[in-house]
Amino acid sequence: MPPLSQEQERNREANVFYAAFMFGLVSLVFVGRMAWVIFFSDDGGGRISSVLEELSVETDFVIFQWTAFVALPLSLVSFNTLFCWGAICYAAWHVLGGILGALVGVAIEVLFFWLAAVAMAGFFGYCLAVHARCKSLAQNMHPRIGVDSVSATV
Repeated sequence: MPPLSQEQERNREANVFYAAFMFGLVSLVFVGRMAWVIFFSDDGGGRISSVLEELSVETDFVIFQWTAFVALPLSLVSFNTLFCWGAICYAAWHVLGGILGALVGVAIEVLFFWLAAVAMAGFFGYCLAVHARCKSLAQNMHPRIGVDSVSATV
């Protein structure tokens, strides 16, 4: 990546902070919704699997947005892969879980939704590990550059 001018660097930092702020707001909305589902779910007619399904889907959305925030700037995955194929596979996985849940039982349905959340969390952890490794390699290649300037370029 070619070096950025001082103005371009400030614009890039402002955009990163804005994106992090917006993702944080969306995450807070999802966490609030998850708390509402847990504390105020209809216990009379609802199934526990529907509550777990709702929590799994919302957890996946929160993890997915932060995975995109970390993975796209590092070029770990392309935009098309993350938002097109990732969304298609995620939806197909949940449809398959719903079909198997209706045919076999609720335990299989909950297992499928839980596995989707675990897989998304694993991919997010992988993205964070690659980010940390890139930062350490960049710091070792250019020892005179501080950590703050390396994190701004990675």
